[in-house]
Amino acid sequence: MKILFNEWSCSNITDKQKNDIQANIEKELLSVQDKIKPLPKKLTVSIFEIPRTRSPKRSLECFGVDDNGDELVTYVYPLSGEGSTFRFPDPKD
Repeated sequence: MKILFNEWSCSNITDKQKNDIQANIEKELLSVQDKIKPLPKKLTVSIFEIPRTRSPKRSLECFGVDDNGDELVTYVYPLSGEGSTFRFPDPKD
């Protein structure tokens, strides 16, 4: 599975931090690719900062979609590095 990063919406992140975060997210997504159904050849990931009203820790929410725009995985990535979570929607019939 190839991972492409499409959209970023996050404040106060340097290019180096962005590259490091993308590398970490890619590694994490590849580690759970057996849970992504159906497994696409290409997963396009958009990343958004979660508002502080929804999360006390500064975190990013990452949405992985296939070529049809179907969401296959959501990944919450805390910038502290602890407490990440995945959600896998039920595959569409």
